[in-house]
Amino acid sequence: MNSDSIIAATEGCDYIVHTACPFPLVEPKNEEEMLRPAVDGTLAVLEGAKKHGAKRVVLTSASSAITFKHPVD
Repeated sequence: MNSDSIIAATEGCDYIVHTACPFPLVEPKNEEEMLRPAVDGTLAVLEGAKKHGAKRVVLTSASSAITFKHPVD
């Protein structure tokens, strides 16, 4: 995770679709191991979009955001 590299990657982009999110194979002992990189990465994408004048940003999530730690029916 390097915010500067994420911001640099947005240069020249009119449209950005942010789909990346940590997805560990084993549940982390501390939820910050998963939450912090997700939040920081998203903020870096938004900062880069603003800095470089992107016209639109689409943020998506993963199914794990609604099923992680919850039983699936």
